[in-house]
Amino acid sequence: MLTALVLSGCNYEGDDQEINEARRALEHWFGAAESGETSNQSCHAFGLIDFPEATCAEMLSHAGMIQRKDRVLTAQRSLECFTNGSKRVCGSFFEFVFRSKSDSAKLVNEQALIKRDDDLYRLYLYRSDLLFTTLSKRESEDAVALTRANRFEIDDDKKRLYVALTNRLPPLYQFPFCIGLEQVSSGKLIEPLIPNELVTVEEVQQKSTLCPEEFCLTFVGESLALICD
Repeated sequence: MLTALVLSGCNYEGDDQEINEARRALEHWFGAAESGETSNQSCHAFGLIDFPEATCAEMLSHAGMIQRKDRVLTAQRSLECFTNGSKRVCGSFFEFVFRSKSDSAKLVNEQALIKRDDDLYRLYLYRSDLLFTTLSKRESEDAVALTRANRFEIDDDKKRLYVALTNRLPPLYQFPFCIGLEQVSSGKLIEPLIPNELVTVEEVQQKSTLCPEEFCLTFVGESLALICD
């Protein structure tokens, strides 16, 4: 699960000029965010590689939900290296933390990292409460999609067994395959399971009379399951 960005690292004494240059670069980036900029060139390429959860366009769009006048800087520091989870990155970094208000007057925590390469300062990473909400929602949706994909793959295996069974015993075509059944529960199963090679039309027809509702066929492993749903 995505959580707040927690950076631990070794500080170094960046001089005031470096910090001021980093702050100006960040203010310029915030201005681009407010103007609707979406180009990847607005973000450091290595930041997008090291932290691919959010695109440059997503960082810009979420930063653009906050007016610069509604940002209050609460902390800043120079970092030589930092660690986030298992990832460790070294270089010349400047971290800025803000307590801000969104367009809807909601309090928002923001965190930004500027990286210096020679005399060039660029946005390396941006995160906020608003962006974390988006990333967490997407992570949950991706997990659901993966679960569905896995289920459909399992369903495909079951369908192949159903097709083979009905090809072998054509009268069973009258009983549909169970669609969208995530798992076989004892409350819906007309027991017992029937090994595939022992299925007979007579037994399935007889068991179907025990179901006053929808009767369908599926498989648990290689065995036929008769479902009353």
